[in-house]
Amino acid sequence: MAAALIVAAGALVPLVGVGNGDEDPPPTATVALVREGRMVSHPWGTEVPVALSGLKSGESYRLMAVNADGARASGGSVNATSGARVSTRMTTALRKETITALVVEDEEGRVVAHVPVVPYPTPSSDPSSPA
Repeated sequence: MAAALIVAAGALVPLVGVGNGDEDPPPTATVALVREGRMVSHPWGTEVPVALSGLKSGESYRLMAVNADGARASGGSVNATSGARVSTRMTTALRKETITALVVEDEEGRVVAHVPVVPYPTPSSDPSSPA
């Protein structure tokens, strides 16, 4: 039996602010976004199973799907609690085959995680699958 959970992609994006040199630098934060499993097509769009970690407790984050033209479509939002890992399903109006990346934005609209979307191999192209 194939693994029950396939992790497709992950990203760690360090956030470092740029100041004028006279102020203390803001703290560095690391947010991780991992796609867990296959995207699911629907007539209305796509579900994308994801897990997030490194979120600041009490902050809200926007989830976005991106297409090849760079256009973003909402994928929902999450509110972080106690630094816990958040597993959710992004829901976006973009069709599965058009999604090229997943993005997480903080409350100020800054990108804190960016993960390219790589298609899963089809069973016929997977060398480990039986013929």
